[in-house]
Amino acid sequence: MELDHSQFAHRLVSGMPDAIVYADAEGVIRLWNRGATRIFGFTEAEALGRSLDIIIPERLRERHWQGYRATMRTDAGQMIGIAAIMRDATARFEELRALRRQLAADAAANSGVARS
Repeated sequence: MELDHSQFAHRLVSGMPDAIVYADAEGVIRLWNRGATRIFGFTEAEALGRSLDIIIPERLRERHWQGYRATMRTDAGQMIGIAAIMRDATARFEELRALRRQLAADAAANSGVARS
């Protein structure tokens, strides 16, 4: 059985739990997988053909586009776009934040006990 590389790549990208987004040199979304839908909330049909602005927080857009344009100017104009693989780390971030708060509360409680 011969491997169909195109079909394999399509299945791999579309089935990934992580977001995979490809944007062309102008920052227009050309590839959007199920992971991107899960993380960002836009369906493939809603995202394709739209600017990356739909997923970039407004306060970060100016800096993002400066870097994006600078990247597109590298490699003698040969850059045709950028692909990104993104993972939602919100749950882990919230878990670490809660642990830090608990450690701080425990330390405060213990320092009060030691002084009594």
